[in-house]
Formats: sequence, structure tokens, C-alpha cells
Amino acid sequence: MGLTLGTTILILFTTIYHKLFFKMVWLWMELFILSLMMYFIMTFSWETTSNIFMIFSGGLVFDTISCLLSVLSIFMIFIMLMASKKEYEEKDSTFLLLNLLLLLFILLSFMTSNLLIFFFSFEGSIIPMIFLIMGWGKSPERKSAMIYFMFYTLVGSVPLLISLLYLESFYMTFDFIYLTNLIINNSQNYYMNMWLFTSFLSFLVKAPIYGFHLWLPKAHVEAPISGSIFLAAILLKLGAYGVLRTYYLFISSILFMSSSYIVLFLMGSVMSAVICLGQSDMKKLIAYSSVSHMGLVFGGLFTMLQQGFSGAMMVLISHGFTSSGLFSAAYMIQDRSKSREMAMSKGMVVFLPIITFSFYLLTMLNMSAPPSLSLSGELNLFSSLLMWDLSMLFLIIFYVTFGSYYAIRLFQEVQFGLPLKFYSFNPISMREIYLLFYHIIPSNLMILSLNLFS
Repeated sequence: MGLTLGTTILILFTTIYHKLFFKMVWLWMELFILSLMMYFIMTFSWETTSNIFMIFSGGLVFDTISCLLSVLSIFMIFIMLMASKKEYEEKDSTFLLLNLLLLLFILLSFMTSNLLIFFFSFEGSIIPMIFLIMGWGKSPERKSAMIYFMFYTLVGSVPLLISLLYLESFYMTFDFIYLTNLIINNSQNYYMNMWLFTSFLSFLVKAPIYGFHLWLPKAHVEAPISGSIFLAAILLKLGAYGVLRTYYLFISSILFMSSSYIVLFLMGSVMSAVICLGQSDMKKLIAYSSVSHMGLVFGGLFTMLQQGFSGAMMVLISHGFTSSGLFSAAYMIQDRSKSREMAMSKGMVVFLPIITFSFYLLTMLNMSAPPSLSLSGELNLFSSLLMWDLSMLFLIIFYVTFGSYYAIRLFQEVQFGLPLKFYSFNPISMREIYLLFYHIIPSNLMILSLNLFS
């Protein structure tokens, strides 16, 4: 009897110690990520946007673009940990390790000046994402979603790798800063072969642009909340960042083909907004809205105007907070209604008005309502497109009209109406409230720092 009691006490003590130990690991991990974010913010001189800190011997670049996106990525990894308490408790150490690998690959992508290291870290971030979806996804259809994801990634990465190897054989370096100076200053080598422009295929897939987007709705639907946050807030920014960093390496191709591509990008944005109107799945609708926003961003980048660049950066940062927040709110609703269908989640204002209030604010941010960073970003993008070609006005009108309509429809159908089924909903926790407002507050406050994007 004494032996049995002693064994029971030992097992109970071990279990409690195990849970407390991993809770402490979780807490220290969150503190480490917040400290890393503060280090980035304090290291960079925010008084001027021309500040550049480069360590050429280590192949690092630390300018406004990389610093903003690095801080956003670190903050979103913190949000992923905060939003994934249940996932962490199931397979604690594995989940934490995958998030650390994601953070490592992302920071390498945003801070390296070596194009080969950028390529491997750029593609390497896909591996932890696949394990996250396969390990913590709920539906058996996640396997087909991963096949789509891997197929698009592999096909898109081959032209980029070939182009980088070609550039290295021609210029004997992988450093994009050195390559940019060589190509701009050497008129003889300024015009690159047109086939090198196919390297943008990898960035168009990651963004994704309409036509290369089929993997995104599938991956979002099957991913856990941490996977959706990573896809919306970080992975989509890697595609745009790749274009920003390799822009001048293919400038002649962009000059030659910009007319066709800008029209295709904007038409893709309008088509994605129209597709959103026919969606009944909350997560698919939010995923297609991301495709619509990325088309506008790439259209502004390809105008080769200052307003296009600054507007693209504003929309990228704002979209990281807004889209991630919408997915978090959709996950909270799905967790309680047991369905992603908008028709099955009606009447949420009756059960959880705090989610309705947060969903309203996030919807307004997605529509670029003031005061928000996305409003200033879209105004800059619109002005760059109109300066490039006044006929783009018609596509911009369609984009704004359909974009506003699907956002209003999403909010109205989920939050109002008579619920088709009733559940004893769990009350919203403080962790979930903090999770929502950590998305809303920064996106509104960053309107005070527009000089960073000039």
C-alpha cells in the first residue's frame, strides 16, 4: 500500500513538474522573442530612413526595409506562440522547435545580402510550415493542400535558382548590393537576358499573385491558427521582399514588360475580390482578400515610382497585422461554432460582443478605413498607378468597390442574423482579447510614423 501511494505521488509530482517546466520554457521563449524585437528596434536609428548598417564580411544588410519586416516577423512569431496554447500543450517541444526554425529562416531571409543564402532560407521556411500543417491540422484534406503547396513552391523556385547561378557565373558574386552597383553602373551589362525575368515566378508564387494562388486557400483552410498567422503575416511578405531586393537586377525586363504585368496584377486583384463575394468559408474569403491586396502591391512596385515603393511597404506592414487578426478572429469563431461556414456562425454579436467589436475594427482596417496605415499605403499605390497610366482608374474603382463589399458582407453575415445552431459557447479569455488587440492597436498607431516609409 505504501509503495503504491509513493509511486502515485511520484507520478503526480513528475507530471506537475513536467507541466510547470514547459510552461516556464514557454514563458522564457516569449520573453526571448520580445527581447529580440526590442533589440532590433533599439539598434536601428529611426530618426532617419536613410540609415543603413551593413556587415559586408558577414553578408548582412540592415536597412529600413529589412528592419521593418524583421520586427514584424518577430512580433508575429510571438503572436503565433500566444495563439497556440492548445497546440503547444499537445506536442510541446516539437511545436516550439518548429517556431524557432521559422524565426531563424525568416531573419536570415530578411537580413542576408547573399542571394544564395537568401534563396535557401527563403525556400527553407516552407519546411517547418509543412510540418506545422501536417502535425496540427485537423482535416484529412491537409495532405492534398501540402501537395499543392510543395508543387507550386518547387516549380517556382527552379527558375530563381537558375537565374542566381547564371548571375554568379557572369559577375562572380552572390552579393546583391555589389550586383546592383555593377548592373546599374555598367551600361554594357545593364540589359540582362529576358529569360532571367522568369525568376520572378518564385516571388509571384510566394506572394501569391492571382494565377499562382491556388495553394493559398487550401493551405489556410487546413492550417492551425499559427500556420494561418505565418502564411498571412510573414510568408506573403517574403515574396514582395524578394522583388524589392532583386528589383534592379532585372530592371530592363521590368521596363520592357511592366505594361502587361501591371494590368494583369490589377485584373487579378479585381478577380480575387469578385471571388471573395462567392465564398461561404470565412478562412477562404480572408485568404482570397490577401491575394487581392498582393496584386495591388505588385502593381505599385512595377510602376517604378517612389509612391509605389512606399505605398507597397505600408500595405505590406498593415496587411501583416490585419489579415493575421482576421484569421485569429475567424479561428475563435470556428472553435466555438465548430464550423468555418458563415451561415453556421451567424448571430455572434449575441454570444460574444467583444469578438464582434474586434471583428468590426479588423474589417475596417481591411477596407483601409482611417485612421490606418493601409489607407495611406493604398492612396500612395493609387497615385503611382494613375501617374503611370490614367486608364488604371477603372480597375482601381472596381477594386475599391468589390473590396469594400466583400469586407462588409463578411462582417454582416458572421456577426448578425439568427444563428442556425446553438452551442454553449466558452467565454472569451483574456489571452484571446489580447491576441485580437495586439493586431488592431499597432496597425492604427503606425499612421503616426509615415516618415519611415518615405
